[in-house]
Amino acid sequence: MTGTSQRCRRPRRPLIRLRLSRFVRNSDGATAIEFGLLAIPFLMALFAILETGISMAVQQMLVNATDDVARQIRTGQITSTNQTALKNLICDRIELLVSDGCPGLRVDLRSYASFQAAADQNVRVTNNNVALLDNNGNSLPLAAQIGGPKSKQTLRAYYFWPLLTKMLESSMSTGGTGKRVLSASQTWQNEDY
Repeated sequence: MTGTSQRCRRPRRPLIRLRLSRFVRNSDGATAIEFGLLAIPFLMALFAILETGISMAVQQMLVNATDDVARQIRTGQITSTNQTALKNLICDRIELLVSDGCPGLRVDLRSYASFQAAADQNVRVTNNNVALLDNNGNSLPLAAQIGGPKSKQTLRAYYFWPLLTKMLESSMSTGGTGKRVLSASQTWQNEDY
């Protein structure tokens, strides 16, 4: 019985110091803490790389599709079209990586008097919309005008790519409302078909 009473009277300070020193020396959770500190910057860099890679792949597909359709118009394989048909021609070629029906795709095909006039055309890209501007700054509707032989033409295609990573919207968004604008343009003179 005397042994039991002596245990109760033992001071608690050495026991607390012992546990505290064991806790300080213990490194079992160091890896978890280090991972927790590095996880957010690592994941942000990883998502930025993936987001950029995917949008670059879609950009390249859009450029190839625009070039292919422009070649068909330039050689006279396509001699008439409308806005919906022109959009479908490009959409069919990029639909592998974009949503069905290409909801973010905007296309414009115009004839110009000269290459300089095509180069001087101003384009305004705003929230999910593309507007070509006349000399007074007024918006022109998107068109699908195929000129005849020897006419100078420009085909512009824009795709409003939705960003997959919401954390990166503020730094990667170019089209407003969390979207990145991908674009392709071809200017040529039709062959004498």
